[in-house]
Amino acid sequence: MPEDIRMTNIAFRTMLVGVEEIAGKNGLKTILNMAGLSQYIDNFPPSNLEKGTAKISDCSKYENAIREIFGDKGAKAILFGVGAAQAMAWIEENKELAEATLKAFEGMDNVERIRIILGTAAAAVFEQIGSEIVVTEDGDDFLYEDKLCNHCFGMKTTEPICHTASGFVYALVRWATRKGDYDVTQIKCTGMGDESCIVRVRPKG
Repeated sequence: MPEDIRMTNIAFRTMLVGVEEIAGKNGLKTILNMAGLSQYIDNFPPSNLEKGTAKISDCSKYENAIREIFGDKGAKAILFGVGAAQAMAWIEENKELAEATLKAFEGMDNVERIRIILGTAAAAVFEQIGSEIVVTEDGDDFLYEDKLCNHCFGMKTTEPICHTASGFVYALVRWATRKGDYDVTQIKCTGMGDESCIVRVRPKG
């Protein structure tokens, strides 16, 4: 199993903000209690790049708690929404970077915008979480590959379960292009024994 490393405070804070956005304050409290992470109830980490107490495994713990509470089908929609909310929280927590990215978008087509936003997110995830993200292109598709996925860390599954990652990527692409004209699907998952988790971004139609 890969090393269970600590994340920055801002990374875990953004994740908790995303869960609270979808599940509400009481819902988050229930999830954290079930996940054995009650120390974060009403006690979010500060918004800085210092390494906190949260580890990558803590993410899979609270996501697994969501699956236990809502079932696999219900959790899929919830976690996708959590990922989208986390993307918006990440943009809010990194305002200067977001503003610089928007400025860079001027005059660019959607392909170049997606290339930039996914590359920017990959660099930020590596800095804040420590997971290596590789963004590649396959024809018209973009592949967002996470080599140390915090969503399924230490888990075994028969199908892709990193719905939070899919929601995160979808929201970033929508924010960058100002459209929802892309299908975002997870096609590989380390929980299934794959070497990495891969989320595919494909134009609709």
